[in-house]
Amino acid sequence: MFGCDCFFIAIEYAATLVSATPTSRQLKTQNLRHPNKNTPMIRKRFALLILLTLATAPLRADELGSSPGWQFFEERDPFSGANTSRAVFPSDADSAVGYDHPRALVVRCSPDPPGFEVIMVSDGYIGSRNDRIPMRFRFGDNVPVEERWHESTSGTAAFLPRGYQDFLAGLASREDFVFEITDYRGSTSHARFSGLSVNDDALEYVLGGCDGEAP
Repeated sequence: MFGCDCFFIAIEYAATLVSATPTSRQLKTQNLRHPNKNTPMIRKRFALLILLTLATAPLRADELGSSPGWQFFEERDPFSGANTSRAVFPSDADSAVGYDHPRALVVRCSPDPPGFEVIMVSDGYIGSRNDRIPMRFRFGDNVPVEERWHESTSGTAAFLPRGYQDFLAGLASREDFVFEITDYRGSTSHARFSGLSVNDDALEYVLGGCDGEAP
């Protein structure tokens, strides 16, 4: 699923963390030496976070190439045969501010109406408050828009809710935009996305419901 051997390395590391958790007998001995009783639980939670993130990430590690503009990745669900292809647009590398800045915009084919879903992928764990993540964006010189998007299962991305049209209208304009994420701690991070008209046939294909010939 991930480029190179990163996926398998992460799986192996997560398994090591779980296996390294002391048994109850070892824990009793360990507690006599170290007062921190939460270490085993921290290890397990961290390992599960790694595995959960890998399993639900909407963006693969090899999908951020150096080529400008939209990048198209064709794919189908191996069980249902549904079209799950996606158009990926990375943020400007020199514009990132904050630990959890927006890393890439993903527009993915979906079998559910309206036929696609919009996902903003962050560069870190953003979490949420009440299952919603505060977002703010500004296309061109327009007035900034504040919204609350749905949290991904992994806590590293956010989904545009159905019926929200402001961001889609901005995409249609192809104007450069700035996107800001507020994580579960209340910290903000942002990045700029420039050149949305480059290779935008990939975007048009997905926004059109992924019908017809893929770009």
